[in-house]
Amino acid sequence: MGVCLSLGVRVVSGHSAGGHLAALSALDPRYLRARGLAPRSLGGVVGISGSYHLGFAGFEDAFGRDRQARRDASPGAHAEHQPATAVPPFLLLPAERDPRWLSLSARTLRRALAAAGVHIDK
Repeated sequence: MGVCLSLGVRVVSGHSAGGHLAALSALDPRYLRARGLAPRSLGGVVGISGSYHLGFAGFEDAFGRDRQARRDASPGAHAEHQPATAVPPFLLLPAERDPRWLSLSARTLRRALAAAGVHIDK
């Protein structure tokens, strides 16, 4: 099953940090609300090789040592708190040579979104 989009539909996408930011903008409504938009105004999110869970070691340089701040910057932490009707469809893509932890991050986000009832393309 695919998602058909029409002209004029906003889709956010990104690779690596861009995939993280695309997912975060759709799952943490503060970012779009600051621009007068709602996550449901997006027609979809495409994340490619994104880091969706920042709570573990390795992200301190970019996000600091505060675990709660890293959790708040993690799209996965927001997935479970959103009603499915408020979240656009997601397509999460790995790259062929991604490290295992990136694939695990995408699978974990995919499960959280599916549990919330969000449409996920595989």
